[in-house]
Formats: sequence, structure tokens, C-alpha cells
Amino acid sequence: MKDATKRMGSANPNDPRLLNNRQCVAGFDQLVFESHRKPGEPEGNAYHYVIQESGRSDYPYILNGPFYSEARVPHYFEPHHIDVYDECETRHRNIATVTALS
Repeated sequence: MKDATKRMGSANPNDPRLLNNRQCVAGFDQLVFESHRKPGEPEGNAYHYVIQESGRSDYPYILNGPFYSEARVPHYFEPHHIDVYDECETRHRNIATVTALS
């Protein structure tokens, strides 16, 4: 397999959260599957990024990262670790469905 990436995130400008010691309106994980890794290193690397409001109209947001913590999986991960993203997506889809039906 060649190097591959996947990104998953969430955002809510009306409910900022403290992520990586920053007040943020969004966060996302970038998952990288590396084909040319160091000996003994798992094939997956997770990087966490967060987005803050800057308070400026010319540059309204600031992207911070990559961080090696606060991703939903460990920085070095195995393929089975990413199941947590499927669970998260299903939970959010169910919440959206219930909201739409209300």
C-alpha cells in the first residue's frame, strides 16, 4: 500500500472547546498510513489539528498543529484502532437523524 491519508473532524462555532490548550471552534485528525516507516514503527501515524477564531476580520481563523495528542487514536496506531471513527460517525449520524425527525 502506498502512503495514504484520511481526515476526520468536527466543528461548532457556537460551542468552542478547549483542545490542546487552545479555545477552539473545530478540530480534526489526520491519519497517515506510511509504507516507508522505521523498523518496529506501526504503519499508522495520527496528527491532531485545531482551529481557533482569531478575532480579526482579515484572517478570521488560525490553524494550529500538528499535535501528537488529543486525537481519537494514539499517535502510532494499528489499523484496528480506527474503528473508533466508525463508531463516532454512526453516533453523529443517529443524532442528526433524531434531530431531523423531531
